[in-house]
Amino acid sequence: MISQSGLLDEISPVLEDLLNIHYERSVSWTPALVVPWGRGRDFTDDEPDVDYTTEESAVVSSLMLNTLAEDNIVSFGITADRWASHDDVHRTWVNRWAAEEQRHSFALRSYLSVSRLVDPVWLEQTRMAAVSAGVKAEDFGFQSTDIDAVGMPPGVVSLWVYQTVQEAATQLSHSRTARLARDPSLRRLCGLMAGDEGHHKRMLSGLVKASMEIDPNATMLSAEAIIRQFHMPGMVGGLPGTRSLVVEVAKADILSPRVHTDLVLEPLYREWELLTESVHGDAARAQDELGEFLEGQRRRRDRFVSRHLSADTSSGHFDTDCADMKGRS
Repeated sequence: MISQSGLLDEISPVLEDLLNIHYERSVSWTPALVVPWGRGRDFTDDEPDVDYTTEESAVVSSLMLNTLAEDNIVSFGITADRWASHDDVHRTWVNRWAAEEQRHSFALRSYLSVSRLVDPVWLEQTRMAAVSAGVKAEDFGFQSTDIDAVGMPPGVVSLWVYQTVQEAATQLSHSRTARLARDPSLRRLCGLMAGDEGHHKRMLSGLVKASMEIDPNATMLSAEAIIRQFHMPGMVGGLPGTRSLVVEVAKADILSPRVHTDLVLEPLYREWELLTESVHGDAARAQDELGEFLEGQRRRRDRFVSRHLSADTSSGHFDTDCADMKGRS
């Protein structure tokens, strides 16, 4: 099994090519020119005057979750930089990715403030809790007992797998939120962010694919550990008040078991050839687990669609299926 430093050395030319493509295709935009500042006015200290009626509730919930996810990029960036400490090209990519994600955080928080869609006190307190909690190896799907068995993780391939799934999910969340938004400024903002996330997803997915060619066994182990334990960065640590937001976003099919299975997992399984790549030993067992997990996700998707279409949205089972992104088979 190749070492992490050896993998980074071998994959650096691929990373450099992908980074150059990213520079060519990414769109430069300025949040200050998108946020409708003219709507802004002062909040009162004692009781913020929030207007929840200008957008659908699910749209507001999605914006809140996406803001927390983008806020927590700071912690993920620190982790990514630690794993890229010896590689100049990877560090360049990490810095660029973090800068673009922080643009999203600033834009979302500014939009929510001037539009008065969210209690700013709650949002700030939750941001503090999320970022203060930081990111641990367990947040990428690894327990301490996994590290020796896998060899390389928690390492750079694990990071790339996690980020690819996260970017794919966030791209869909932004684009599907835009479809439901009433405000043209919000639709434009969400569209710009979705475009950025799409570029990030293509770059990171390319790195995972290259890693699979270099060391398929280690990459398969990383993919299995991350995919089966995945959750969005805005939900690290089970932040108070976020579960109801997740449920509402799922019920609106913005980011739901159906979307996660059909539009995130299925395409990545095909792109990375997770069920057909030739691996052996522990990696072959991980491949089998990935297959079983996907089948479980499909069954969970079917339950979600059935319960959603039956309109029995008061069911606790429905809420559990919505909120638990890892699911149960």
